[in-house]
Amino acid sequence: MNEIVQIEIPEAMARQMRQLADYAGVSLENLILDWLRHDAIEPPLESLDNDQILNLSDIRLPTAQQDELSTLLFDNQEGHLDSTKKARLDEILDLVQNGTLLKARALEIAVNRGLRPPLSAQNHGVDDKSLHSD
Repeated sequence: MNEIVQIEIPEAMARQMRQLADYAGVSLENLILDWLRHDAIEPPLESLDNDQILNLSDIRLPTAQQDELSTLLFDNQEGHLDSTKKARLDEILDLVQNGTLLKARALEIAVNRGLRPPLSAQNHGVDDKSLHSD
């Protein structure tokens, strides 16, 4: 269930936020929700220990949700989704998007901490030792 919160912000700030939302192709409300989710609710990943960062950099959608997503996407393509199933599809897609962003941020931190090699090195068969040769 959602709660409506009304705030008053300076006109110049509202204009900038609308421009960012338009540029990003999202509604102003979703832009603000993403900012709140990222900055106010989610803990800063940098504060997590190495094991937590590695675990987050490996997260995947659970098998049951992946199967449900596949079914919903197929049904959507066939035009067989009612409003309840469409809402569920949107919910899972939001989860996937947020999980992907979280995984990418954790992977970036893992690379910066030297816990994982850069993806370009992984993709080209470069081992970690060759990255640090003199």
